[in-house]
Amino acid sequence: MSLKIFSLHKKESVNFLNIQDKYSYKKDLSCIALSDGATQGYESGKWANILVNSYVQNPTNKLSLFINLLITASNRFNREVNKKNINSKNEAIESLIKETQKKGSYCTFVGFEIKNDNVKVVSYGDSVFFQFREKKALKFIPTNESSSLDTYSNFLNTKIANDQSFFKPEYFKSEELMLEDDDILIMASDALSKYILDNQSCLEDFLQMQSFNEFVNYVEDRWDKNTLEEDDITILIYKHDQDEKIITIEPDDSFRFKEKLFQPPPMQNGDNPVTKINLLKYGLIFGVLVFGLLFLFSSKSIFVKTLPGCMDENSLYYDSLANKH
Repeated sequence: MSLKIFSLHKKESVNFLNIQDKYSYKKDLSCIALSDGATQGYESGKWANILVNSYVQNPTNKLSLFINLLITASNRFNREVNKKNINSKNEAIESLIKETQKKGSYCTFVGFEIKNDNVKVVSYGDSVFFQFREKKALKFIPTNESSSLDTYSNFLNTKIANDQSFFKPEYFKSEELMLEDDDILIMASDALSKYILDNQSCLEDFLQMQSFNEFVNYVEDRWDKNTLEEDDITILIYKHDQDEKIITIEPDDSFRFKEKLFQPPPMQNGDNPVTKINLLKYGLIFGVLVFGLLFLFSSKSIFVKTLPGCMDENSLYYDSLANKH
């Protein structure tokens, strides 16, 4: 059994420490889990981390036991966050944090437990589980269509500890599958799940990648082309083989995305930048001359019709009569 992990935070998070995707696994890879914390929730990364570790310690795909696991994990989360004092110099920010805390923390979840050639899968929300065999996708949980994935976007809320109505059974998915040698199981957070659903051949890209630079360039290229939503990106690739190898590819805490300079569109064949500049310059000069001439003519007209200090336009006529006499 082998595992390959890729994980990268979205640009607005600035630092990998702020990523909301969390994963966990047993050393023997008999149990693996992924959770995508919702950015708008309170300390959602912490909640996601507690949840995946709770599942790996006590995995289950039975609904009643899973709800018990959630309640235990949410109680632990509430104890830990209640220890923190919210002290902000800005009263508005402190008030906003307290309001967010009242709404709870939330995340999606997908995990599986393997015994011999049997795998038990559990899913809640829009993080997707895939099973591949000989480079062909056999199974998708909860859906095999990217266009419908958003309809599964429901979250596990920490408020379930006091109110189980926050848990929606229709979003809970549980299945048991059989594995063959070299089968590949994938779990991915929602943005990358959509991309994989539309580009199943990309699995080979991730299998071939060996460095973080390859990974970040791959992701940024697709962000720039708008073929991949800019969000936290995490994928766990399990292979049912005899390798017993774990590879983790993710940024260190010092990594920062580079600012990309604006690149003007390339000139077409035959374009001459010097000629274009000269045309613009002469055009401006011509415009100034035309404006100046128009102003002169309009000024002359004004001076003929008015005298300084006179309110009556007819005074010019009276003045001319007086000069004749």
